[in-house]
Amino acid sequence: MKTLAIQNKVINLKDKLHQAILDSPDFRDLLTDTVSCITNYSATAKNEASVESYFEIELYGLLKMFDIPLKIEKEVGVDTRWHIGQGRMDSRIGAVVIEYKHPDKLKTDGDIKKAATQLTDYLDGLYKNRESFYYGFLTDGLHCKEITFEDKQVTSESALTKFGVVEALRLIKNMVLLSKTALSPENLINDFCYPNDNNLVYNMSKTFFKVLKNDPKRKTRMLKTEWEQIFKLGHKDKSQQRMIIQRQKAFENIIGENLTVADQYTALFALQTSYAIIVKLIAYRIISELRFSKPLKGYNSLLKADETALRIFCESLEDGEIFRDLGIINLLEGDFFSWYSASEQWNHDMANHIKQLLEVLARYENADEVFKTKKAIDLFQRLYETIMPQVVRSSLGEFYTPAWLTAHVFNSVKPDGEWRGLDPCCGSGTFVLTMIDAVLSENTNQTKKHQLQQVLKRVHAIDLNPLAVLTARINYFIRISQLIPERPSHLQIPIYLGDACYVPENIQVNKVECLKYQIKTAEKQIDIVIPRSLVRNTQKFSELMTKYERYIQKEDYDSGLQLLLDNIRKKELKPVIVGELEKLTKQLVDLEKEKWNGIWARIINNFLITAELGRFEIIIGNPPLIDWKNLPSGYRDRIKSLCVD
Repeated sequence: MKTLAIQNKVINLKDKLHQAILDSPDFRDLLTDTVSCITNYSATAKNEASVESYFEIELYGLLKMFDIPLKIEKEVGVDTRWHIGQGRMDSRIGAVVIEYKHPDKLKTDGDIKKAATQLTDYLDGLYKNRESFYYGFLTDGLHCKEITFEDKQVTSESALTKFGVVEALRLIKNMVLLSKTALSPENLINDFCYPNDNNLVYNMSKTFFKVLKNDPKRKTRMLKTEWEQIFKLGHKDKSQQRMIIQRQKAFENIIGENLTVADQYTALFALQTSYAIIVKLIAYRIISELRFSKPLKGYNSLLKADETALRIFCESLEDGEIFRDLGIINLLEGDFFSWYSASEQWNHDMANHIKQLLEVLARYENADEVFKTKKAIDLFQRLYETIMPQVVRSSLGEFYTPAWLTAHVFNSVKPDGEWRGLDPCCGSGTFVLTMIDAVLSENTNQTKKHQLQQVLKRVHAIDLNPLAVLTARINYFIRISQLIPERPSHLQIPIYLGDACYVPENIQVNKVECLKYQIKTAEKQIDIVIPRSLVRNTQKFSELMTKYERYIQKEDYDSGLQLLLDNIRKKELKPVIVGELEKLTKQLVDLEKEKWNGIWARIINNFLITAELGRFEIIIGNPPLIDWKNLPSGYRDRIKSLCVD
């Protein structure tokens, strides 16, 4: 969107203007006067509070004149070694801690050492909560002492010196720089997406593009080919020729070379992979913070890891194993964008790009604050809109619905009494979050357990875009995170990768009620006939298919088949049903042998579950805008009868 692009440029320009102001001789002259006022006032201050007041009124007042924003926190608690419970910092701006003393309290070496130890203790407490760089400033308004803290230790400590313009300017620059560690859409966009011609996301996408074009391994080709079935860009649509040309130019500007039609798919896949990695890394950190107060494995330790250890972490993250160990079944599921983490595809350049992302994300602190409000969806949505050119989003029929409009639409259709709601084309989850908020508002006086059960039971969603499903699941989880016990028991986010226009068919096979479905892979068609009773408990079915996938990956046909047979009712174990399960397992094992597998069991799981979501009083959403004639011909034939009905 033009307005978003303009807004981002304005933010970037303001940062440059602020830096220019701080470096200008005129500002230095004003700062000289400000420092003089601070020292004169502090010399006659009655107590520490007066020093703090004089200091902040003068210094922050100067910065406010130039519209330099600072988020100042007062009396912030922090766990320390020397306090019972929590110590309280006088003032904190991001990763900067200011400790004030009355001049009488900094006269002797013992006084100075005691005050410095107190400040160091605060920095140490912050570091233990969030591994990052911290800057401490001790002052009585007449003198100052600076301490930096990183890697579990003090990395520099100045002597107590006279407070002057140089020291004040250094403090200001640290405040401005280190206050920008809040996890916000603006900071993410500035850190990852600027400058336009040399930013982290586009540089990583260029590397991914080269690998995908010049050296894709078989599994990578499989994932890209199957992903491509979803993203048919309509290149033969003559009515959209102008948009096609604009889209091609947008990709060429990012990749830095002329592209064929096939190359455009590769560029889009590379770009979406880059976005997906960022979202997953943020999700990993935020979700571990929300549940366990600190990251399960700190970004700083990952930065120090060798390339093999980093790849193993990425592979585990992509597979969702990290979250399943915590009791969250389907937050991440080894989607199409996991290709880069495979051992045969991983390389030095990829590792460097991942580390660059981690270096940026490691600087953010208080990362969970944005998720204690309702800004999470804005965080991912604005980042995606900045990364993905508008003409590309338009060509895919991606138009996001503002939150105020979703609330208005929902309130206009909400029935009386208890309801269940489904968004069959959920995108990043705007309507989903609106429904969650409505359920919570209806149950404000209930226990957290009851509220959680109500949300999971009543708010569901589907989307065919794996990137949308990823983002929507994370947004859903974050919105209900405060209701979830520390170790949830097999929590499943009720958002599924599926096609609302092509749901599994309910059929009878020798008097056994079954679900029938076909998935057309680029390699071969997968024919699925499964007893409906196996799928009815969607949570158990998801757990079953995760185990089933492990056997498929090992090419263990017998164990995979036996797992399915062991979970089917004895009265339904008829020869024809057993034959269908044998056929399905053989198809998947054959695909595994041909290196064309790794995702099908979980895709089958998602698609079949869409037939078992039950009845809904509310169907709500903003469907994608794609012309009928642009759909693949086979797909048009498949859904034609539904559209006619």
